Amino acid sequence: MDPAPDFPKSVFRSNGLVFNLVCGAYFLFLSPHVVAAVQAGVEGEGKAVWLGVLLLLLMVLEVRSLPAKLKIVHYALRGQRTADATSAGVFFLWMFHAVISILVFLQAMAAFGAETVAKDGSGDLPVWMGALVFLVVIKELYLLGPIWLTNGAKLPAKLHARPRPEEGFHDLVLVSYACLAYSLISGLMEQQPLPRGEPLALVVNVFAASVVFLIFYLPMRIPYQIEEWAAVRSRGDFWRWVLSILAALVPALWALR
Repeated sequence: MDPAPDFPKSVFRSNGLVFNLVCGAYFLFLSPHVVAAVQAGVEGEGKAVWLGVLLLLLMVLEVRSLPAKLKIVHYALRGQRTADATSAGVFFLWMFHAVISILVFLQAMAAFGAETVAKDGSGDLPVWMGALVFLVVIKELYLLGPIWLTNGAKLPAKLHARPRPEEGFHDLVLVSYACLAYSLISGLMEQQPLPRGEPLALVVNVFAASVVFLIFYLPMRIPYQIEEWAAVRSRGDFWRWVLSILAALVPALWALR
């Protein structure tokens, strides 16, 4: 079957490459400052109310932007995919997305100075915090529906066919959320600079840092992953997709030096 008119015939023709380039620039120039703010909050050195407000705003906007973006992608890929929408790979991306969203929410609460651990020393969440986390889980279950949608042909063209002016706004919300989420994870993990004097240690640490990066980065770009995977039909397409991901991975690793 010939691709639909709005189907990306190359991974470089989708918005995923722009997503990676924007994230790469952020990781290189802005992320270290956000990570410093996160670590200061973790160590109890002060609040970061601006960060908490921004995170909660992006989490709310994602409830609208992620399903809308996914429906645009599913319509663009109508008839071009078989079972990949419900593949184990996409499901695992959603699972990690849920974990990341919970961590982001807890960090947003911590940025306001809220207690995210019970005062009795048990290490459990306060009851009120647990109830809010449950709402985040409900949000993630809601997002699972459009993630697993397979029959884009049933979607109305007037609402989801490209070009759509609002798609740029959805892209902005998703890339902003991905950037901040990665900074939060990096701050919580307190990643150390990559060693320079020991080649073997450097290789091992680069590999480990790359794996961690992919675990926490790819789940934040699910619509772009679905669209890019559908465009991978040869070995050359696969390596072009790898190069696209490297546009974000290399700057993230460079920032650790």
